[in-house]
Amino acid sequence: MRDSEVAAPIFAMTLIRAVAEYLDVLFDQQDRYAAMSRRAQVSVSDEISTVGNAICWMYLIQHLIDGKEIGFNGQRGRWIWDAARAAAGEPVTKDEVDLPRHLTV
Repeated sequence: MRDSEVAAPIFAMTLIRAVAEYLDVLFDQQDRYAAMSRRAQVSVSDEISTVGNAICWMYLIQHLIDGKEIGFNGQRGRWIWDAARAAAGEPVTKDEVDLPRHLTV
């Protein structure tokens, strides 16, 4: 067995343990849980939520079913979330929390 084959499960268990300990703190300390919940409401974008991911996947799947090319007409940096919202007639508004678009590669 190679070192990498041994290291991966060890890393995974370490990560799982760290997440479990953090969740234990959140469930045990109501003030920390409340603070994190408040912060998430104003800082986590819908585009990375479970629903946001589902919307993006449905948009891509529908394009493939319809035989449409998945592309953004040469618009570099356009995100699937933005394209899906525009196609649904629900463009992203200025007051919504969104990820910074300047980080697009």
